[in-house]
Amino acid sequence: MKIITLHTIGLSRICLGFFLFLGFHGLLFANTLNASDSLPPVLTLDEHHSQSMVGFLQYAVDDTGALTLQQLYDGEHALVFKDYAKQSLPGLNEYIWVRARVANPYDHDLQLVVNFEEILYDELLFGYPIDGQLRQWRAGLNYPFYDRPIPYRFLAMPLELPAGTSQTIYFRILASHMPLLSPSIGTTLSFASDMSNSAVINLTGMGLALGICLFMIIFMPLAMPSRETWGVIAFTCATTAVVGSYSGAYQAMLGDYPELHKYFMVALLALNSIANLFMVNSFFEVYKSNPVSHRIYKAAALVFAGIIVLYPWLGRYEVLMVATIACTLSMYMLLFYTAISKYRQGFPRSGWFLSGLLLFFVSSSFAAAGGEGLVPYDPLIRHTICIGIILQATLLSYATALKVRSNKEQAEEMEKRVVIADAASKEKSEFLATMSHEIRTPVNGVLGMAQMLEKTGLSPEQQYYNQVIFSSGSTLLAVINDILDFSKIEAGKMDLDPRPFDLNVLVENSAAMFLPQADDKQLAFNWRIDDDCPTSLLGDEIRIQQLLNNLLSNAFKFTETGSVYLQVRKKATAVAVQAESVDASMQILQFSVKDTGVGIASDKQKTIFSAFMQADRSTTREYGGTGLGLAICKQLVELMGGNIQLISAPGQGAEFVIELPLTVVSATSDTAKDKDQVTALDSATSLLMNQSATVLVAEDNPVNQQVIRAMLAYTGLNVIFANDGLQAFNMFKDHMNGEAQSISLILMDLEMPQMDGYETTLAIREYERRHDLAVTPIIAITAHVLEANAQRCYEVGMDQVLNKPVQLDKLVASLNQLLPAEQESNSA
Repeated sequence: MKIITLHTIGLSRICLGFFLFLGFHGLLFANTLNASDSLPPVLTLDEHHSQSMVGFLQYAVDDTGALTLQQLYDGEHALVFKDYAKQSLPGLNEYIWVRARVANPYDHDLQLVVNFEEILYDELLFGYPIDGQLRQWRAGLNYPFYDRPIPYRFLAMPLELPAGTSQTIYFRILASHMPLLSPSIGTTLSFASDMSNSAVINLTGMGLALGICLFMIIFMPLAMPSRETWGVIAFTCATTAVVGSYSGAYQAMLGDYPELHKYFMVALLALNSIANLFMVNSFFEVYKSNPVSHRIYKAAALVFAGIIVLYPWLGRYEVLMVATIACTLSMYMLLFYTAISKYRQGFPRSGWFLSGLLLFFVSSSFAAAGGEGLVPYDPLIRHTICIGIILQATLLSYATALKVRSNKEQAEEMEKRVVIADAASKEKSEFLATMSHEIRTPVNGVLGMAQMLEKTGLSPEQQYYNQVIFSSGSTLLAVINDILDFSKIEAGKMDLDPRPFDLNVLVENSAAMFLPQADDKQLAFNWRIDDDCPTSLLGDEIRIQQLLNNLLSNAFKFTETGSVYLQVRKKATAVAVQAESVDASMQILQFSVKDTGVGIASDKQKTIFSAFMQADRSTTREYGGTGLGLAICKQLVELMGGNIQLISAPGQGAEFVIELPLTVVSATSDTAKDKDQVTALDSATSLLMNQSATVLVAEDNPVNQQVIRAMLAYTGLNVIFANDGLQAFNMFKDHMNGEAQSISLILMDLEMPQMDGYETTLAIREYERRHDLAVTPIIAITAHVLEANAQRCYEVGMDQVLNKPVQLDKLVASLNQLLPAEQESNSA
């Protein structure tokens, strides 16, 4: 396609300047300028072929721009014309007069066309005298398309030359960015032939380019949906649009709006530069790897966008075209720097991508060299840009396809790894659940029997032994709980349960748990809640209690002499959360646990909150523990929106300070009710003894049966046992059909033969619905402590969940809560 585009003309300078910018750029614009007092040599015409006029031209600069063609022919103004044989104008934004002498050797008139070889000037004034009259025409970007003497997408002027005569023709050129001058002359027939060839080449090239664009738009996003794909599509489409613009394709559509057409030429070039930035940025992932370069890319894109948007206020076409070319030169330097840097870094598929950029650059440089006369300027040179675009699009598409496929393979590999990791995580969770169940079952027997043994008459020595058994079992249980809590936090499945609570009760409960340790180690143990601290609060009481217990446990563990001090104070300003996010009723409370123990070295304090880490490897051997307690504390505190700090030095003890944002609430009736429900174990047990209730226990483990039997015997309730789920269901049916005393409550284990606890509960609930029976309370007794297991218990119809090892006070509280209502309904 016959195209002298921005890339062949404006960017032709850029491309050559890219190689020779430091030394030879000025030489490319130089002409062999020799002052001449004589007319240029005569070009004898050939009516069969078009002829280049280069070598037969002279030029002169009109500094005023006021000289008319008539004045020039009348000799009213003398210009000094100079010879030149190259194919570039001496300057931009200047009025350049050019003259040539042509001769008709034939005995018939010639109808000729001066073809300016697919170049678009801002203004072109062409004229010559004939029959005593001066004929002249105007054309160019500044004039409507349909005012041209020849409706050609580029510039061409008619010339009539009588037989056997010669003529001096003049034309004046004003170019703001296209310095090329390479006119040819031929008959109208040869011009028609050239124009047809040009149209064929142009349509073929544009057709291929548009076909590539269409293929990319339709198929590439489907086959390779990615940011890189859209970058290549945007650049190829924008480049094709620029080529169409500078090949004159849009002039006919905007024939009556020359200013709009010039705006389109600038805007499309700027848009193409933006697409080029986006393509390179996307392909080489500059936005990920190099924030500085990414900001430069964004700034460059904003400059080009500003040219598009602010076009009327920045000087319009004559100023902005040169500015856009200069910006494009800088942009190409940036793009090549990025591509070469990434290639040297071994970026995947960067070689193919860089080859595409270089191919386009080389084709543009070759066309520019032809425009400068360094190589013969012929149709092949004029169409190298289009060839370069097509080949470049092919290479860039191939490079993108390779990269996207590689990324897809990596994503698939990562997905496989994620699946494997998820499976491993699931297996780990299942393993933890199984181990928890298996360990809690014997621990339930140990702690349960130790609790019941304590209720018998023991000698002081026996009480001591029993206390050791209970303490050892509790320590084992604490280790299990730490591992499970850490697993839940790590999996993001730890949920908070904020409820109203009394700060005094919480602190006193924690303190009471460690009073025996303080007595045993003869440590001073004091606690205090500052007077200005609110005590009626909303928060997860269980988790806050866990935080204090962990910190107190550490304090007593690592303190041999001295004291442990627990203090709660109010903080004046919010630190753990943003000030604007703190509600008016929210207060930051500081929980401080200070001891006079061994202390922690500063280099160890950075890792003290990490999982499975302790200040010294000998710590585990000397003091025990899993190294999870402080890691759990840190993550729980952060989950609540607070923070935890450590102040310590070796031999000077340690102080842990927790800051938590807690909502202050009034002492509501619900809070009072919660306090009323905290009754003594003996009082609650006495209440149960006044009931004539039968409890069905579904439990397959003999040891656990003995523990539950002892606990329920202590309450005075009637107890019957089932060894599996199927037997429990049958016994329930028998008792509810009137063959025996009706069952008031069921304690249901989950892991049983025949039918597990879930299946048994579903069967019982279905039986109740079919026979229109009142709902019998069911309490799950399980060694499974994960939230998912508890949730499933409630989903199948259970009323409460108690974890093994079963604590007597919690069992009595649950029975006390569920049985009275049951008894009232029966008596009614």
